[in-house]
Amino acid sequence: MRLARGSGFLIVAACVAACGDVPTEVHPPNVPLSFGELVYRVVRTNLTTATTCSLEYVGQLEPHHGDFVRSLDHAISADIRNDLPELVGNTILPVVSNGELPKLVDHIGEALKLLVDDAVDPQRKTLKAIVSLSTSPTLVESSMVTSLAAGALASPKIPAVLHSSRLLMQENTGVALVADDVLGLVTHSESPPAHSCTGLVLDDVQGTLLRTAGFVDDPAYALGAPAWMVRPDSKGNPRVLKDGTGKLPFPFIDNDGDGEADVGPTGRPIDAFGNLIDIPFLGTSGKRDAEGRALSSTGGRIYDYYDVKRSALSFTMQMGADFLAAKVHHQIPAIADAVLGPPITCNDGTTTCRAYSAANHPLADLTHLGLEVLRFGKTAKLVEVLHQLFVMEPEKAEDLLVAAGDVIGALQNSTASITDTAMYDALIGIVPIVRQIFTTSNTTGKSTPHLLVDLIAKMTPAEKAQIEQSLDWMLDYRSLSSRPNPTPVGPLVDYRKNRFYLTGSTWTDNRSGLEQAIELLSYANCGFIGCSQGSFSTSCVAATLLNGSFGDPDDGTVSEWLLSAMSSKTPATVSSLISFIDWLNGFSLPFVCNGAGCALEALGCSSARSDDAAAHIPALKSLANSGGLDWLLPIARVFDEQRQMPALVDIFVYIADDLWKSGEHDRRLDNANSFIRRIEPALLSSAKAGAVVKILAAFDVLHGITVSGSTDRATHLMVDMIDYAIKLRTVNGRLTNVANSDLASELLKVVRTISARLDTANAKGALTNVTKFATSYLTSTTTLPGGRRVLKHNNTRMMFAVGLDAAADLATLPAASQACYIDHFQATSEQYLTSRNFATLVRLAKKVTTSQNAAPVEDWLVSLLRKDALGPILQLAAAAASADVAGEDLSELASWFQKVAKSNQSTALSTLIALDNMVQSDSSGAMIQILRNMVNPGPA
Repeated sequence: MRLARGSGFLIVAACVAACGDVPTEVHPPNVPLSFGELVYRVVRTNLTTATTCSLEYVGQLEPHHGDFVRSLDHAISADIRNDLPELVGNTILPVVSNGELPKLVDHIGEALKLLVDDAVDPQRKTLKAIVSLSTSPTLVESSMVTSLAAGALASPKIPAVLHSSRLLMQENTGVALVADDVLGLVTHSESPPAHSCTGLVLDDVQGTLLRTAGFVDDPAYALGAPAWMVRPDSKGNPRVLKDGTGKLPFPFIDNDGDGEADVGPTGRPIDAFGNLIDIPFLGTSGKRDAEGRALSSTGGRIYDYYDVKRSALSFTMQMGADFLAAKVHHQIPAIADAVLGPPITCNDGTTTCRAYSAANHPLADLTHLGLEVLRFGKTAKLVEVLHQLFVMEPEKAEDLLVAAGDVIGALQNSTASITDTAMYDALIGIVPIVRQIFTTSNTTGKSTPHLLVDLIAKMTPAEKAQIEQSLDWMLDYRSLSSRPNPTPVGPLVDYRKNRFYLTGSTWTDNRSGLEQAIELLSYANCGFIGCSQGSFSTSCVAATLLNGSFGDPDDGTVSEWLLSAMSSKTPATVSSLISFIDWLNGFSLPFVCNGAGCALEALGCSSARSDDAAAHIPALKSLANSGGLDWLLPIARVFDEQRQMPALVDIFVYIADDLWKSGEHDRRLDNANSFIRRIEPALLSSAKAGAVVKILAAFDVLHGITVSGSTDRATHLMVDMIDYAIKLRTVNGRLTNVANSDLASELLKVVRTISARLDTANAKGALTNVTKFATSYLTSTTTLPGGRRVLKHNNTRMMFAVGLDAAADLATLPAASQACYIDHFQATSEQYLTSRNFATLVRLAKKVTTSQNAAPVEDWLVSLLRKDALGPILQLAAAAASADVAGEDLSELASWFQKVAKSNQSTALSTLIALDNMVQSDSSGAMIQILRNMVNPGPA
């Protein structure tokens, strides 16, 4: 039956052709007319009988006779021609009869009418913009567009995807239809705030997104054959390469000597006679290599080609595909609802506008304060230096990222969480204590942190390895009976259980040696040794007796004096002293005091603190046996020389106070309230994975980089940035300035607010899923044959380098220009986060998470980015990003499109419905196949 209907259609077409003006060309005898030829004759006959301009119409058609026939024969191939009557009768005619197709044509006409509407555009700015854009130099080739269409239509699931899209667009988001919200993103888009900042190139895509240097094939992604693009010259045309003689290849000319192809009035390359040169950089005509790239007469490439599949843009898109495939966007609505609350109705006179309150927007606050860090000039310089590390020292940078991933992975596997409000409370509380050590010494002229980084930089690799090893042992063991050589001996900490835990009625002390040593220093932060409180006091007598042997430490509490005294000695001497103190601690005065507690009471400590300190003396022996004295004593010496030993002890006291939230040795509690205890397993795992050594190796590289224009090292920039963040000042908040505070504390307060809201809304899991996805590019590793661990995604380091490069340009600007750009970035981020469109995106994401119609569309989008259309998508994106298009032209075109979209929101949905109805009614699939044939490569 299909064959009969198809044959009848061909016979009717032939008869119609025969009744008209038969073409003058002679058709070869005994060769049947093709379908394309028949249709051509029908069209030509109708044009010939037109009442006006018939000769002109035919004259314009005839030069394209062959192309018309071949294209139509290819599009409507023999295998689907028998389906045409059914396609026309059951699919196309119904949408004509019910008025859907005519209405669509009418709306297109109305949209075009706006271009010449005197009331809307009396100066025809949009038309002028279209003409200007059409004549502008471009890197877009027609093959890219057809390849994109071919990739988009390649999936056999296209009818199902289209149907799901239609159903999804008809759903309601609670405020409007999905289709209206999607178009609303266009009709309500806002231009960023105006600014007068100068000096920063914000669109250097060639050096950032389109960078290829350092990017390689990622085994995790099957990128396939290259997708070739060309670098643009300063005029926006494909950059022509010079040949071996230093000249441009024929027919290009360079009469002005600027090293680029000369152009004509239209901005496109011309030859010596002023004729436009039309040599597409991708194609089949002319001299080409196997991949379609244009070659000169000598066989060299004419243009500056690069493979956009091996670029930062490509890796970014693969990460986007990962994002969609992992359904990470499904987590965003829960986070937004928890942190921002419900959006409020806008005052724009509509019922569909929603936006998040600007007065209560922690995400906007966080972005504002984060950008505030850049206001410190040395921050941008640090970014510049880090960029050098990631480009010039790839192995060290890779090791640094692997180490960071190990730490992150260890934290994720521990009971600690980024939504742990106790963590932020602890960090906020320690800021004032840390601030003390940043005071610059009057004797050395340097702050303690500066001296500490210099000290660490001078350590040998063996000494750095000892830091990692001793931390490992002090965290892993409750006590060490002797210095390990090489195997430690002692009871292990069970981090599956709390610091103290009950088994029946028996308490078990499950504290690490490191915890006990810190607690000792806190317990002993009492009493006084020195003569500044009186020459005849017990404290002065003790100081007089001990100072000669211990280097005359400054007066202070027992802990302060003891640390100062030990810092002046060698590890061996201090180890012997600890052994003596431990032996002495075994003696006691019955009913009076115990061991070392007697001495502490004599120095002014309370009986309780004295006994507590005495009970922890063995922790010093574990510390000595771990080898920790080898690096802790030099660090303590820096604090002593800077007269900042009290600040160091205050840090230990603060940590001990947190540990004691989970009980003390004489006040045992079986709970997990201590944040410090919760992060110990992560620190232990990091040490066992070698993360400490890797981080210190990268630290050495940074310390070896001298900052341009100064004698400072890159590590000093890190110290100075921390100093800037914790320094007391009036902080520039988003809504109001905060007096007598510091930037770090204000940032931590905002993050704590976010964490608390997530906890209250039971949305911590959503944020955890997002962060696990984001950090997976650091935590996922693979091991090379030689045993070296590297990141699984081998372009991650270069992505960091590209991001750092983009931000490093800020370092080259004068302070006033830097401040101007930071103000602009802050204003832009606030505008977007508090805008209608941001709330609309969240609303759409929420609908996607709940709609059963979303999954097929999401899977199709992933398939486009994975294989079907990746090449042309990248090529078109690169071409668009490389185009030097006048902003005014784009603005005019966007304005016209907004007007069209605003007046045709319902039309867009009805068009989608009509298209879906047509595709679903086409049981043979002829319509989709015709579209595929039209965009797939056809006959030459």
